[in-house]
Amino acid sequence: MSRRLRLGLLTAFAAACAIAFTMLLLYTFSRPGLRVRIDLSSTGTAGLSDRTVSAIGQLPKGSRLTAFLFPEDDSLRWFNSNVYPQAFDRITSLVEDARVQSGGKLETLVIDINSPMVAREREINRSERKPGEAIVLESGDQRRVISFEDLFQILRANTNDSTPARIQRERVDAALGDAVVALASGSTLKAGIVTGYGQASATDPNGLLGLAQLLVRDNWEPVEIDGPADADDCDLLIFVDQKQPFLPSDLKAMQDWLADDKAVFVALGPNASPVAANQWNELLKDRGTGFEPGLLCEPIRVAGTLIEGRSDCAKLELNGERLSGQHPITVPLIEDNRLLLVIGARPVRFQSGTNDFTQERLLRTDPLAWADSQDPNGLVFSYDKNEERGIRSIAVATERWAAGKEGRMGRVVAFGSAASLGAGLDFNRDFVTSSLQWLGGDDRKASGLIGLGERPFQPDRASIARINNISVYGIPGVTFLIGLWVFLRRRR
Repeated sequence: MSRRLRLGLLTAFAAACAIAFTMLLLYTFSRPGLRVRIDLSSTGTAGLSDRTVSAIGQLPKGSRLTAFLFPEDDSLRWFNSNVYPQAFDRITSLVEDARVQSGGKLETLVIDINSPMVAREREINRSERKPGEAIVLESGDQRRVISFEDLFQILRANTNDSTPARIQRERVDAALGDAVVALASGSTLKAGIVTGYGQASATDPNGLLGLAQLLVRDNWEPVEIDGPADADDCDLLIFVDQKQPFLPSDLKAMQDWLADDKAVFVALGPNASPVAANQWNELLKDRGTGFEPGLLCEPIRVAGTLIEGRSDCAKLELNGERLSGQHPITVPLIEDNRLLLVIGARPVRFQSGTNDFTQERLLRTDPLAWADSQDPNGLVFSYDKNEERGIRSIAVATERWAAGKEGRMGRVVAFGSAASLGAGLDFNRDFVTSSLQWLGGDDRKASGLIGLGERPFQPDRASIARINNISVYGIPGVTFLIGLWVFLRRRR
């Protein structure tokens, strides 16, 4: 074979490889399911969270996401503010990530002021978009809308000193995840928040408004009701810190509710009515759970020493060792290494019931914990001789071994802290979210846990101790040593 022929064949083979590679590359670019986006940011928050990606995977093929990026609020452009450019870049990036992560299930379209007028009018009319709406999600006949205010928390411009508006907090991923979860589930369950027995209102920012908002984001419809007798169309009943005992009619309705194997989330703190606690103990007797008196406390470690007698002893820091490693509520928390801070809890009974129900201790205390009694002669937040140390249950979940009426499992979560669903909700959202998922049924797995960016910064006590040691001893000590070194060098 001549050299010219070999060179020709080699050139033809290289050209065929180049053509094949180009076709493969173009095919990959045309298939969203074959694309990969890599998050190279140091915090790992540049793309969508696992929760949102999991929810997108539940969407049916042909779902649509349309983003309308219009700067409609003039005050956000005063004094050369860059709120809109930053916000629109972030939305565009996450919309593209959603398209890639969906594997072709989700069709996305971004409409902005540079889009053709005909396309803008067509999409606005088709999606029935209203001013202020930034994202419209559609799946079949269902539709979810996210406003710009839902995506970003904005600090408004200050006209006194010409300070421009700026983005204080972003929650695009969380808001998009909430909407996708609601769209993927296909139906909304109704949760009755009982407020007729001295509980706080579900519309009060200092009461249970945070809980109601959490229910909405997990695709529940929260409604306030006076008592169980008003809960005929509800799928879940929630009791938080019941201050008064049940009236006979509501007690009977609660008995019927449990007999019908409907879901219940009951959280009674140390200040709940003792008579109401006894009523719940009787209602839950067959399930092997109930509520005991007292305030759960644990010694806290300060500078390597266990300390008692401080109110922090009633703030129980729970890591993976204190959570059940076998229950669907707590397993996701352990896998994601989530930390809980339970505030003002009373002991929850964990004992034998009937053979019809399972019992699982979800949260527990340290072996050195005790239930601080109401004895006026005892020491506050300190262990007394008339109290008993040992592991106590903080939350217990029960359900039937087999499905009962209409396929329901009769699921109940008994939680010993009411404050953790009110003022302390930010530190226990993961537990509440996972509990709602379980109480709603196994078909609601797409809800997942909230993103870490939506949680307040919550260092554990060991980290706080290290920070204190560095600030009290480390920084002054290093400064002193540097000064001493400089002094000795100068003397030479």
